[in-house]
Amino acid sequence: MSHLKKYLHNNQQGEDNLTFSLVRHALELPLHCMMLRVETKWCTNVYERMPNADPQMLELAKLDYNIVQAIHQEDLRNLSRRAHALQKNFHSQGIELLKFLWIAGMMFEPQKNQHSRTMLTKVTAMATVIDDIYGTLDELEVFTDAIERMKYVSKSIQCYMNEKGVSEEEARNHINFLIKET
Repeated sequence: MSHLKKYLHNNQQGEDNLTFSLVRHALELPLHCMMLRVETKWCTNVYERMPNADPQMLELAKLDYNIVQAIHQEDLRNLSRRAHALQKNFHSQGIELLKFLWIAGMMFEPQKNQHSRTMLTKVTAMATVIDDIYGTLDELEVFTDAIERMKYVSKSIQCYMNEKGVSEEEARNHINFLIKET
C-alpha cells in the first residue's frame, strides 16, 4: 500500500496517465467496498482510454450500462409512486431512496432480480411502517399476538369451510360471529 502511495506522490504531474488513474482510484475505495454496478461507468471510461481497447467490447459495455440504468430508473419511478401513496396514509421517514440503493447494490443483476428488488423494497417499506406504528416492545407484543390470532382464525375458517361446505365469506361471517359472542 505504501508503495502505491509513493508512486502517486512521485507521479503527480502524470494525472492523465492511465496507471496513475487506476492506482488513485484503487486507493480511494477498495474493490470489495464498492457497489460494482456503480463502478461500471468509471471502468468503461478508463477502458475507453486504453490504447488496445476493443471497440465492440466497449460498445457492448456502454449498451449494458444504459440498459441497466433504464431498468433501475423504472424501478425508482415505481418506488417513488408507492412512496408518495404511502406518505399520504402513514408517517414516512423519507428514506425510500436509501432503501432502494441498498437493495439495488445487493441485487444488481437487473434481468434476474427485478421482481426480487421490488418485493424486498416493499418489505423494507412495510417494516419501516410497522416499526413506526409499533415502536415499543409492549406495542410489538400486541401486534405479534394479533398476527398469531389471525393464523388461528384463518385455520378456523378453513376447517369450517371443509366441514360445512360453505364459501369463505360465509365461514368468515360465522367465525366473526363466534368471536363476538365470546
